[in-house]
Amino acid sequence: MSMRPLPIQERQEGATALIVAFALLLLMGIAAVAVDIGAGFNGRRQDQTAADMAVMSGALEASFLTSSNQQVATQVVNYAEINVDNTYPLLDWQTLWRGCSDGGRTVQFVPLPDPWTGVGTIDCISRSSSFLRVRVPDQLVNTTFGRVLGFSNLTTSAAAVAIISFGQNNPPIVPYGISGAAGSGELCFGSAPSGTAFPPCTGPSSGTFGTLLSEFFGDFYGSVDCGNPGATEIATATALGIDHFVGTWPNAGGSVSSGDPHPGDNAVLALPDTNRDSCTNSGGAAVATDGVPMNTMRVDSGFPSNAMESGLVSNGSFFGEDSRLQQSGLHPGGVSSVTNTKRTVVAQRTGASETLWELDNHGPWDYLNSSAGGACSPSNFNSGMTEVQKAAQFNACIAGYVGGVIFDPLIAQSPRFAWAPQYWYDIPTTGLSWEPIQTYRMVFIAGLSFNCDAASTACDVLFYPDADQTTELCDDPGNGNCQQLSLDQFSAWVLPDGAIPEEVKNSFPGGSTPFEPALFR
Repeated sequence: MSMRPLPIQERQEGATALIVAFALLLLMGIAAVAVDIGAGFNGRRQDQTAADMAVMSGALEASFLTSSNQQVATQVVNYAEINVDNTYPLLDWQTLWRGCSDGGRTVQFVPLPDPWTGVGTIDCISRSSSFLRVRVPDQLVNTTFGRVLGFSNLTTSAAAVAIISFGQNNPPIVPYGISGAAGSGELCFGSAPSGTAFPPCTGPSSGTFGTLLSEFFGDFYGSVDCGNPGATEIATATALGIDHFVGTWPNAGGSVSSGDPHPGDNAVLALPDTNRDSCTNSGGAAVATDGVPMNTMRVDSGFPSNAMESGLVSNGSFFGEDSRLQQSGLHPGGVSSVTNTKRTVVAQRTGASETLWELDNHGPWDYLNSSAGGACSPSNFNSGMTEVQKAAQFNACIAGYVGGVIFDPLIAQSPRFAWAPQYWYDIPTTGLSWEPIQTYRMVFIAGLSFNCDAASTACDVLFYPDADQTTELCDDPGNGNCQQLSLDQFSAWVLPDGAIPEEVKNSFPGGSTPFEPALFR
């Protein structure tokens, strides 16, 4: 039997079928791009929504000063799960988070604890002192037409960052420190380097103070300054607080006791787990030189008095805020809607021209609660006493303190209230040194000494806060021409930890009490 070729028409129909088949395949590929990639972009939008909602809920949780970082992480994973497009059994959801890695996280962001166990950390939930970062774990978007081309799913993810805005005034870390052996009571916090001194200071390098020379990391204030800190940084940190948190050193080796003599910087920096508070600038962001957390700060036993004055009492502005004692606090005694009274200090008068400082005028005795007894009883501070007498009575109160909460929580709203780092060591008498931080203490700014005289060790103007005293303060008022005031030193009361309500202790910056050897809970 002989074979004959197909007619030309039939051969053309076969070719057409092949062309149609290839065209259909191409159309399916185009459909994969149009439908599946569109689904991928939709999934990415869902992830971004989940990241945004998760980071905002976490930042809100962090704004409550009693919240731990584990509670913050719990809020993050809960709101992420509500907003992602996929659903997971609990074990799968936990596995996703524990295996998640955030390549965009810088060293400023410390991973938070596992929200379910508190053991270990989640790399994709992290925070710095004032920001929270969340990266949603990789999500799989199933494909439709793409399966024909061998792609069964697409991978999507998203990240978001939110600023933590505290629900109430956040007491700052002031750039003045306390030596390791110091207890509670009125301590010298700053003295000008000229040698003048008025009690409780005995000289520019005595007392329990030392200026903390810390860079601006740009965490609160937005600009990174990793140069040598000077008067500008000291003044701003005095007014607003240091712009990042400094962790405590855990004394892992047990080789240091509170108040030990300073061993020298080389010995300090060789100790395990110490990290210097210094930074470099990478891509506009501050990066710790020796890791996170930083827990050893540069201390100078003397500092420019004009920086102290500028940040504490002047009419200057610091990132839109007044100097520390010109800021408004809340009235003590539970009247939360009334701002603190202030006292006028005439900084200078030349003829009719005056420079006035309006400074917070409520002493810590105004915040004593009704249960405070003995020397701390509010009845011991009556309007017939001078401010110096009230200060002496408060010193007796602190010296005789035996326990129990004696302060109203509103003490945390006073601009005189702050946190100050306490070192492990007694600081050296002169020069610069690196000091590891043992803990943080709650302090209340006390006496301000102006125009002090080295020969008589007396000061022309001494200002202790006292709401009963309302007359203007000035130097040489009898001549009708107040002299230029210069702030030479100031003191602060270091308050007993047990005397302060728990909610105030938990107002430590970052919402974490400072009595743990870690930067955050």
